[in-house]
Amino acid sequence: MELLEEVKFNILKTLYIIEHNKDLNKIFKGYYPDLSYNSLRIMAKDASLEPKVLEISQNIFDSIIKENSKMLEKYVELNLKKIAPKPSKYYGKEKILKDIIKAGKKTDLDHALFAINDLRNITARLRRKCIIDKTSHLPILTKEDYRNIAASVSTLQKKLKYITKK
Repeated sequence: MELLEEVKFNILKTLYIIEHNKDLNKIFKGYYPDLSYNSLRIMAKDASLEPKVLEISQNIFDSIIKENSKMLEKYVELNLKKIAPKPSKYYGKEKILKDIIKAGKKTDLDHALFAINDLRNITARLRRKCIIDKTSHLPILTKEDYRNIAASVSTLQKKLKYITKK
């Protein structure tokens, strides 16, 4: 490829090529077996990747991707929107606590994430009890409990309606 000198290193594109190439993946996972590529993309976007991860990725880009015409062509054609990190579906208490330690204080967002995590746990427990009531002859909850659950969910939906539509 004649434009070889113009192709610049991009960590997101490089991670995508590494992730989708069996041999490069094996090389990279030799250094970082426990890191998910989505986590790496999130850290890259936040500019919080460890320097060693950047160094290894840069070396793979310079010595392998740039030297392989098929990989380089794929690299050049990659659309950054396609490979952007996807937000995690679960952000548990351990991650929130790490964020608090890193920031040195508990933010409003941290409070909200703790509350959402608690709500998820409450929902799971109530769902389990309702399923037991539905499938067994010995109910755990009363009719009043069912009405309270439905009313509470309805109230929560009304209070959060405008936020969930953002």
